[in-house]
Amino acid sequence: MSVTATIKQSSSIGGVSFSESVSITGDGQIVHDVIVPVAQDASLTTRTSDTVGTLTMDESAHTVTTGARLDLYWAGGSRRGVTAGTVSGASVPFSGGSGDNLPSALTDIYVALPVELDVSVDGDNVAAALAGISKEGQVVFIDIDASEEEIAAWHIGAGGVKMWHENNADTNPFASHNIGRVYISHKDTSAAATGRIGIVYDNVAG
Repeated sequence: MSVTATIKQSSSIGGVSFSESVSITGDGQIVHDVIVPVAQDASLTTRTSDTVGTLTMDESAHTVTTGARLDLYWAGGSRRGVTAGTVSGASVPFSGGSGDNLPSALTDIYVALPVELDVSVDGDNVAAALAGISKEGQVVFIDIDASEEEIAAWHIGAGGVKMWHENNADTNPFASHNIGRVYISHKDTSAAATGRIGIVYDNVAG
């Protein structure tokens, strides 16, 4: 049985309309619709390097544990996939990740514990991929066959949707990769968000 993704977009600038309506058909689909928890307030107490530092968080309220994957947001930048070191009370050391260099010490940081989604699909077989978040955040696709290599990181504005489909002229961003995991997070510290991903794929050799 085949499945179909229906993609419709309509925009206008200066009285000129831009529209798209396309149906992408495949052999299977993967859909996730999840609640993404609020981000948590922190301060970058120590900036050791562009990728290493220590956060100070509310000891009685934060939920970060040793070894956790974190996404960090701040005014004008973000860093994803950092690893928490040994957490001790309000002190949360971290290192690694991808994205922007860390800001200056004492900058306010919004700490997100991304939702992890299990996804198993050969990137060469992806016919369409869509992602949306109700708050500003990001969706990160991981290749589990390549030492957790990051395949793509989609930054998405509040209420926005980002996509790729095979009718685009752009090269398949997932080609030569095996998508095994997707992470979704956002920067809002006041309310949880809704995160969604959808993938249509073909059952052919990659």
